[in-house]
Amino acid sequence: MNSRWKQFGFPFLSVLLFFILTLSSGIEDWLCILIISFPFLITAGIVGLVVAPLIKNRSSKKLYSIVLLPFILNPVESLLPSKSEKFSVKTQIVINTSQEAVWENILEVPEIKDAEYNYGLLNWIGVPRPIKSKVYTTDGQKLRIGYFSDGLRLHERISQIDTLHYVEFEILLDKSKLRDLPTDKHLLQSGNFYFDRIYYRLNKINSNETELTLTCEYSLNSKMNGYANFWAKTIIKDFEVRLLNSLKHKIE
Repeated sequence: MNSRWKQFGFPFLSVLLFFILTLSSGIEDWLCILIISFPFLITAGIVGLVVAPLIKNRSSKKLYSIVLLPFILNPVESLLPSKSEKFSVKTQIVINTSQEAVWENILEVPEIKDAEYNYGLLNWIGVPRPIKSKVYTTDGQKLRIGYFSDGLRLHERISQIDTLHYVEFEILLDKSKLRDLPTDKHLLQSGNFYFDRIYYRLNKINSNETELTLTCEYSLNSKMNGYANFWAKTIIKDFEVRLLNSLKHKIE
């Protein structure tokens, strides 16, 4: 094997083996692995290319010691500063019915059956799908429970409402029931990702057409917000598109 390939491949394979072990042991799941593996794998390979020649020149011609480089240099990551930033994802759809009919189906979303939902790759590797939502009142406060697959339940406070036009939700993670999965624990409880607000906006086109807009605003606090936002935006956009298409199908 070409020495350059060894310099890149040995650290790459050592990190890949580590991720395989965490997946097989249940420490991580497919979605977590998909998100976090790429930067670590590529960085490990690049570090091998840079440092391996130094090891080769100083000690011996054996390059096997670079397998340990990613783990030796891993503490360096903790020295990088984290940055907090806000982002948003917006999705629109036109539903061929009245504004009143759309409004009735977004506060309390009727049950979306399997046949009414278009599953995608992200659903198969761990992103939950919406099932229904119910509104309830406690201590004079209007709340909503969002039911998702795999037993996920998100409690939401209805923070603003303008009947037929606008409704805004704030997710209450302390009251929610998360899945016993690494994805939920690492993404929703780590403090690196936080839902700021989620809101629907309705715009009446005519008596038989309504434009429905779903917007999710969220914050990221990580060392690689650009990369983290790529995945956050991809997952949230996919979720919004599939949810709005299901609502369109059901309402019409």
